[in-house]
Amino acid sequence: MSAKAQRAALISAIRKSFPDAKVECSDLPWLRVPEASRIDDALGRIFAALTSYRGHTGFATAGRRLVCDIVIPSQRLIVEYDERQHFTVPRAIALQLYPNNVTICFDRTEWIAHCKSIAATDNDPIYRDEQRAFYDSVRDILASVNGYRVARLKHGAVDWQTCDADKELSTLFSARPVRNSRGTPSSPRLATVCIQGQPARRYRTHTRRFELLAKVAGEINTRWDKLEAVVFPGGFLRLDTTIGPVCYANRIQALDTAGFVAPVTKAVAALDRSPDVLIVFGVDGPNYPNGDGGDQLCVAADKSGIIGIARKVFPVAGNEAGCLLCYDADFSEARRVVNLSSGRRAILSACYDMFGVAERGNINGIRARNIRWIGRYNDQVKRGERGFTDRLARNLYDFGMLLDGVTVGIAAIHYFDAHSTGFWQRHGIAACSAALKSGFAVGAAHFRELPERPNSSTLAAACVPAQHLTAGHQRQAHGWIPKDHFEHRCGPALIRLFCS
Repeated sequence: MSAKAQRAALISAIRKSFPDAKVECSDLPWLRVPEASRIDDALGRIFAALTSYRGHTGFATAGRRLVCDIVIPSQRLIVEYDERQHFTVPRAIALQLYPNNVTICFDRTEWIAHCKSIAATDNDPIYRDEQRAFYDSVRDILASVNGYRVARLKHGAVDWQTCDADKELSTLFSARPVRNSRGTPSSPRLATVCIQGQPARRYRTHTRRFELLAKVAGEINTRWDKLEAVVFPGGFLRLDTTIGPVCYANRIQALDTAGFVAPVTKAVAALDRSPDVLIVFGVDGPNYPNGDGGDQLCVAADKSGIIGIARKVFPVAGNEAGCLLCYDADFSEARRVVNLSSGRRAILSACYDMFGVAERGNINGIRARNIRWIGRYNDQVKRGERGFTDRLARNLYDFGMLLDGVTVGIAAIHYFDAHSTGFWQRHGIAACSAALKSGFAVGAAHFRELPERPNSSTLAAACVPAQHLTAGHQRQAHGWIPKDHFEHRCGPALIRLFCS
């Protein structure tokens, strides 16, 4: 069978069922070869094993966008047509190191057996087998992290020119279009915890913070069930070390070393009437010169540990904009998007990043214009310098692409000096809901004094129409009224439930 003809027949069959299918697709922003310093977890083990196999080290081109044979966005599915050159000993080595939680649509054991029996070789360049094995692993693992699945089809296993293609596609990777759609996933059930007082100013304040976390989680569990996220304010915890330059795995390690992970996962476990709940909270790093917390993070955890981190990339004008280095990698960091149990995807926002979400990566947006520094720790570019605009445009494009399929925005907001949250509600919360195609947006904050009524300053919006984005100063609040609420004297805190 001609591989070219078979591939063409496969593409034709897929396009009949999935008109949105993209061929030779390279526009998934998170599908890049990671830098050596940022390769972590499973990919790190695979990279090390492939390097040890024959001693080749130059096979991973950091930052390279990987091309997929076929991408079906509506199904969050990638289809790879694997010819003989993909079945190699290095590929078997890599497949044997896949973690158990990687979601793939092919039989890994069968693929390993094919790799060992075929044992193809390609020595142009000399490290080509290791490179192809690593890039295939990057596709499989990063797709799973980002809510996609990879279906691999072996050339020759099916004659796509003569078969019942629809039946084969359904059998091979369960990607048949949904004929009787149940529609949009259900409305999320979200709780927010607003706290009276300032964000954590010092590292030593955490004992009281963890007491509050445990007590609030316990009280929530007696009242509500089936929650998907419980959101705490920005700067809820304070780190004493800078973690902006380090990779995702090392950021988690820093949070664990600081003693943050165990109390949070314990609180998640205490919410046992909501078995798939996330706790979302803000963490600040050491101070900027003006006293604000640097390395502002919005962190999500489930009962297994940290599952998402979003570092701030849209600074506030003034001192913060002059201090904050917006790292290239943070614009495209896939783990600033988390999956909720309703089937919705939520983007984490460190405070004013929710305004950036509302602008969907628009380089002419107000928040984008506040960005003064971008790059990497040893490769920084300042606004006005050569290359800044092009680099910023690429980063904002990647950020905008992360929002594909996202319908919930979650913000860890720092502080309101008064009850009035009107500006934030109209231009941050409601605008985020509208930008997420009439989705949902919630935030939790510290207040000098908590709102007097639970229905005021809700910092929540649902199903805001797209027209809101062009209403300018005529934007309305579109406040989402909580379904229930209670106050807790520890803090004190106001806890509100948002759901349909």
